[in-house]
Amino acid sequence: QAPSVATCGDASLFSPPAVHYFCSDQPNSCLTDCASCTGKVIESNDGECLVPSLSSCGGVQKYFCAADTSDCFDNCDACNGATDIFEVSDGSCTATPSQTICTDPNQFGGTQKYWCAEDPSQCQDNCDTCATNTKIIEMADGTCAVPSKAVCGNTANFADGVARYYCASDESDCFANCDACNSNADIVELADFGCAAPSTTVCGNTANFADGVARYYCASDESDCFANCNACNSNTDIVELADFSCAAPTTAVCGQTSNFPDGIARYYCAEDTPDCFADCNSCGTNFVIEMPDNSCAAPSTDV
Repeated sequence: QAPSVATCGDASLFSPPAVHYFCSDQPNSCLTDCASCTGKVIESNDGECLVPSLSSCGGVQKYFCAADTSDCFDNCDACNGATDIFEVSDGSCTATPSQTICTDPNQFGGTQKYWCAEDPSQCQDNCDTCATNTKIIEMADGTCAVPSKAVCGNTANFADGVARYYCASDESDCFANCDACNSNADIVELADFGCAAPSTTVCGNTANFADGVARYYCASDESDCFANCNACNSNTDIVELADFSCAAPTTAVCGQTSNFPDGIARYYCAEDTPDCFADCNSCGTNFVIEMPDNSCAAPSTDV
């Protein structure tokens, strides 16, 4: 048969069976390889000698280097262009990093790097080296981002799938918890992944907590918002008020209707001060008389 791509590429026509190659410069024979074919050094899978190109190199699962068209390469490190070191998925070599390239660990011996849009000339070891000092958060997708509640609170942004907290007084990172926030005041971890200082407004807002349950603010212990006022460091500030603050029982506190969610005043028992009471029957000893000033008194001629 006359030499052609079809005949040269048919291994069964040769003894022993082996694919041969057709070179247009040497049309009268089938070659065992393309080394002697002028400029067409790529041996295609179907038996043809081809000039190195993006398509021909890709056809044999190799890379095409525009700076060195003498062959197809196993990787771009072999490309004569010292800068064209990145392997692109289309089979080409490039000197220009991209998000896809920087996040491909195969480009760097198994190490993922990061893509900083403000400094596209290189892949970064981490986002601290990003040209802008604000984009310091290393995202799971290999990009660099500015800390915010949206960024820190999104589980998809982190390789371990765990959300972080955003501290407005310290934008150097996203934090595992608000205790790490540079501001010693912003210690309450909010449902929106922000950090805040305890206050009646913060602690008493159900929307601020993932479980939808409000907490109490203890002015004598601003280390957190508390499930109840018994946890307040002050042993006296034990009455849970309607505004979600904690207060010590007094006639003024217990007798104020606005201090209680049900709008009903309580009584203050000087003999038993762990709370405000619905009536004076709960007061210790015999202080069972409910007085107009919302105190409890023992029966006497004066009372």
